[in-house]
Amino acid sequence: MKGNQIYYLLIGSDKGQYLLLSSAFTSQLTTIAVIQSETFPATSRAGRCLTFWYVMRGNQLGHIEISISNDEGSAHVWSLGTIDQGDSWHFASVGYYSDIDYNVN
Repeated sequence: MKGNQIYYLLIGSDKGQYLLLSSAFTSQLTTIAVIQSETFPATSRAGRCLTFWYVMRGNQLGHIEISISNDEGSAHVWSLGTIDQGDSWHFASVGYYSDIDYNVN
């Protein structure tokens, strides 16, 4: 691989799936991967909760950011910085609200 490319692999089974992203194949420090969901309908006033598991390990880590975007703009709802989290999976849960159709990024 050359340039600003990111290796990715979607792995799934009957128990779920996960996406592996690795920038190990690029020398660029500004490599960005953006994953965007399908468009979801507006939430109720109670909002919704996004739950996920992540692993963040390595020497030159970037960061994870989650935002909600719609026709009116984008709102940052969760992030994790450049701290090596080790080889363990970590659970995260993020509550959010959108009064119009939206995407999770």
